[in-house]
Amino acid sequence: MIMNGKINETGDFGKGSSFSVHFKKVDVGAIAEEEPYSEERIDVNSIRFDEATVLIVDDIETNRKLIIEYLEPYVSIC
Repeated sequence: MIMNGKINETGDFGKGSSFSVHFKKVDVGAIAEEEPYSEERIDVNSIRFDEATVLIVDDIETNRKLIIEYLEPYVSIC
């Protein structure tokens, strides 16, 4: 895999599958801190992610549309 990771799949025929993607040494987010970290005071609006491409896969079109609509306010969808 290009990013030195791996993809695992488990599932049962006719019931569906579950996929997990694991990347080694890939920074995915950061908290812009102005004050020392406090577990009680995490401002979710301060979390920033680098631009990335996300593949949304589901055999049910309604589920794909729901995920896209949920993510739309946070990203630009091509």
